[in-house]
Amino acid sequence: MQRQREKTNIYLGLVFSLLCFSMPHAFAQSCNWWGTLYPLCQNTSSGWGWENNANCISANACSFLPPPYGIVGDSSSSSSSSSSSSSSSSSSSSTSSSSSSSSSSSSSSSGSSSGGEICQTLCQWYQDAPRPLCEMQDNGWGWENQQSCIGINTCNSQSGGGGVISVCSGSSSSNSSSSSSSSSSSSGNVCTAQAITPYLQINGGAWQQTGNASINNGDTIKFGPQPVVGGIWSWQGCGTNGNTREQTVMPQQSCIATSQYTNDCGATSHYNFTVSILGSSSSSSSSSTTSSGGGYQEGEFILGMDISYWSEQLDRGTTYVDSDGQTKDLLSLFKNHGINYIRLRAFVDPLAPYGYASTAGDCSGRAQAYNGSADIVRMAKRIKAAGMGFLLDFHYSDTWADPGKQVVPDAWRNASNINELAADLRSYTVDVLQLLQAENALPDMVQVGNEITPGMLVHDPSSNSDCWGNNAVERNGANGRASNANWANLATLLKAGIAGVKQVDASIETVLHIENFDDPAGVEWWVDSALNQGVNFDVLGLSAYEEFQGPASAWSSTMQSLANRYPQLSFAIVEYNPRARLLSDIMHNIPNGRGLGTFFWEPTQSGFWGNAIFQQQGNSYRANSGDFAVYDQIVNDYGLRKLP
Repeated sequence: MQRQREKTNIYLGLVFSLLCFSMPHAFAQSCNWWGTLYPLCQNTSSGWGWENNANCISANACSFLPPPYGIVGDSSSSSSSSSSSSSSSSSSSSTSSSSSSSSSSSSSSSGSSSGGEICQTLCQWYQDAPRPLCEMQDNGWGWENQQSCIGINTCNSQSGGGGVISVCSGSSSSNSSSSSSSSSSSSGNVCTAQAITPYLQINGGAWQQTGNASINNGDTIKFGPQPVVGGIWSWQGCGTNGNTREQTVMPQQSCIATSQYTNDCGATSHYNFTVSILGSSSSSSSSSTTSSGGGYQEGEFILGMDISYWSEQLDRGTTYVDSDGQTKDLLSLFKNHGINYIRLRAFVDPLAPYGYASTAGDCSGRAQAYNGSADIVRMAKRIKAAGMGFLLDFHYSDTWADPGKQVVPDAWRNASNINELAADLRSYTVDVLQLLQAENALPDMVQVGNEITPGMLVHDPSSNSDCWGNNAVERNGANGRASNANWANLATLLKAGIAGVKQVDASIETVLHIENFDDPAGVEWWVDSALNQGVNFDVLGLSAYEEFQGPASAWSSTMQSLANRYPQLSFAIVEYNPRARLLSDIMHNIPNGRGLGTFFWEPTQSGFWGNAIFQQQGNSYRANSGDFAVYDQIVNDYGLRKLP
């Protein structure tokens, strides 16, 4: 998580929901923050705030959300928030300024007389309402005319349906000349894209209604999507070319063939056919979305969750309800939606002074040493028994480690030099992994540190420190600083952790995790420094919280640049909220299966970093159907396998 964050904010969503009943009219305007309403701040101009005993969000921060999210409610009661209403007014057809701003987003928009139609080109972004297209950029997301917009290339690169569409409006007497994909109403005529139905044929066999195929080298595959008549087709990828509907190719490696269909009224739709060559290292998905085979297999695209609060919730008797209304074990609930990997954090000694579970000073304490070694073993056994992948996140601290603090564990503070500190780190790494190995619960991947952009083991507690690690002080002393200002020391620690992992099992992939995804040059400098020091690791892990690492529009180009610069590395988004689809698409599109996947951080928790994808009801968490539908769609579009 981001600099100096206090994890206590995970409870603010619950606090606000209780306060809302006692103050129903405290805020006339609200912010629809990805499906959850928060009051708009009256005195805070940016980010999140705390006013009138409630968590609030500034109008400026809320206005950046795409429709249908953003500012909602009556703007007349608050002069400070009404100034931001123009950014949300684009969702109202009665506001003339918004219609002009949204229509200006399309260079192909055309006007007509009062009795005719006005058409504009928009982006049908998956299942959402149509979004404006950007005028000033072709890739990623942008902010133009006081509203969010999407580049035409990004819009057209979606997996499955979606793409650029034409929307026409006019008087009720307007006539539509388009086919069944257009509809007429009192508000005008809308030209909507027609969904593509995928069909393919392997080696001249029977037609199959699917968009995913696993074939051998030398096999031929024919794509034959529908509709059969009308419209215009175009193709890209897997050796396709031309504008014929049926395309026959003989791929030499796993690939994606993108079909584009433009219907008679000008709206376009897309479908991505995924072809996997059996035995190819770039084949990262199965051809079936049903539960088959065994547990998670290396190479399958990762849809992951960090659920490190899970053990605490279980000890409180917490239950979990799926979007189908059925109470389920949390891992079974996840697997029902294609989630196949779990991430857990590890603290060295949570009961130590200033540790996560400590009762010293102002610390409230925990029922037991949650996220300590014994707790990790307990939960890891359940993960492996469920057949899921397992990422172990070593914080190398007794409490939270992030860019704001990297506090040396209490037991290691007497180390007299950097080599002794490295020996402590390696010994601890080996000990924990051997405990897991004894229970047949070894992780598939191990993070050597958490958000270590500033370094590792950099701080000591001060007299003002708390159990979250805040107010720690940078150490100097005989053991030296291991910050990114002293790469020799930092590399010594990283090498020790990696060596400890490989000592137990050389097949475990090692991850180095930094958070400055919003700073491409900074990421490159950090990775270059590690490699120049001889630090050999497998995966670069990144944080991608839109609140901290935004704008999200830059993420795709940043990741493409990193993938090109470091061909020896794989990549994973090891923490994010809320952009599940966008980030999964970015990772899935990295060639040769080097984009391993994504991990949503703490799906039951809400805070300034983003919203939960569960709704808490007493001691029960109910899955939000809309959020989990996103994962269902990813599974379908990528042709992923649900674990049994």
